[in-house]
Amino acid sequence: MKKRIRSLVTLYVLAAFFAVLSAGAAEQTRLLAGELDAAWDEGDAKLQIYSRLLIERSALRSYARLDEIASAELGMRYPDDIHWVDAS
Repeated sequence: MKKRIRSLVTLYVLAAFFAVLSAGAAEQTRLLAGELDAAWDEGDAKLQIYSRLLIERSALRSYARLDEIASAELGMRYPDDIHWVDAS
């Protein structure tokens, strides 16, 4: 009888121990999933910023923008008369 009670107590203690371990592992999994979601959100935000920067860069490199800068800031203009020179 004592042996049976001791076995049951040991069984319950082991079950409780593994339940605590399982709960700890589940909590750690939830924390890691939260960190992973935060990392994905940060990556998405950086990708959006990068996309906007690419659009802005292409707008700044456009020929219309270059013509505007050349005329407004550098005082350049298209020539009135164009003369072709034959180099041959």
